[in-house]
Amino acid sequence: MHSSFLYEIGFPLAAFAVLLWLRNKLTQPGELFVLYVAGYAVFRFFVEFVRANETVWLSLTRLQWFLLP
Repeated sequence: MHSSFLYEIGFPLAAFAVLLWLRNKLTQPGELFVLYVAGYAVFRFFVEFVRANETVWLSLTRLQWFLLP
């Protein structure tokens, strides 16, 4: 099992750097927030593969099924 908690710490730090770089490039209000939430959802979907959570169907966890749509 990976130390997914370290990944959970690293993602916001990396996301902060990327969003800080992008903040003057985006024009629509709320775009940074949408990018962060979408990025976190994608990150969380993939980090679930290295955690030891119970899978429910097709080797995916409940959270992954929630994040798919």
